[in-house]
Amino acid sequence: SEEYDVFICYNRDDGEKVERIVGLLRAEGFRLFYDRDPNCFPPGEKWLEYIGPGMRASRACLVFLG
Repeated sequence: SEEYDVFICYNRDDGEKVERIVGLLRAEGFRLFYDRDPNCFPPGEKWLEYIGPGMRASRACLVFLG
């Protein structure tokens, strides 16, 4: 039961921009629930099974609107 500082939510079309911001947040020491991180969301798994638990395990949600 991992705990996260921030749950990252974004539109795939904004993926490159979000990736840069994720890098900055990680450099500052934030623990992120980020769908491109295989520790949070294993490739090939059903994503819906991970979203709810990831949100509940996060202290904040960062939503990117593009």
